[in-house]
Amino acid sequence: EDADTAGTGVPYLDVGYSALPIPSDWVDLVIELDKSVSPSVLPVGAGGTATFSLLVSSYDFPVDAVGLVDTLPAGWQYVSGSATITQPGPTTVIGPAADPDSITGSGTALDPYVLSWTTSQLLGATTQMAPDETLTVAFDAVTTTSFALGATSFNTSTATGTRTVGSTTQTFTTTSRAHITFSDWTVGKTSNPDHSPVRPGDTIEYTVSIS
Repeated sequence: EDADTAGTGVPYLDVGYSALPIPSDWVDLVIELDKSVSPSVLPVGAGGTATFSLLVSSYDFPVDAVGLVDTLPAGWQYVSGSATITQPGPTTVIGPAADPDSITGSGTALDPYVLSWTTSQLLGATTQMAPDETLTVAFDAVTTTSFALGATSFNTSTATGTRTVGSTTQTFTTTSRAHITFSDWTVGKTSNPDHSPVRPGDTIEYTVSIS
């Protein structure tokens, strides 16, 4: 660290020698989780269904022992047989074979449903994610109780994986959450095309529906 040549902003942060720098320039990502939900607004009454999508990504390194845990909010229940697992490759697993390996809890605030997927379910015969691969899990959940107007439910997911260098194995954890708001009307939005990437000059048609 040289105060005469280093700048005052990112990434020239003088954090001493006892702490690792925080800026992403200094961090090698191993595993990442991105979560989304559709629709994100539901009616206040019981019986509303939403689809949660969990995208797990690897980066520059292979990742072993990949696992996925999803904690449903209070008043929500998993819809049996609704899961779809798109493995790297991709191979798609649909229906009961894609159901969580474990479902615990009773759906209350103190004991929510916790859904867990094991490595063998997520990756099949492959025991690891290679560098720069993606894995997607999507499933439906339904509300089992009524919610107050304007209330919000938060659904949190955690992905884990390990990386071994020499004789040392480290476990990496990444968390993402999605929220659902309850209203007496709903707004939905779709696009055509709905794929990525969209290139310069492409025309996208957006449709907004209000119920």
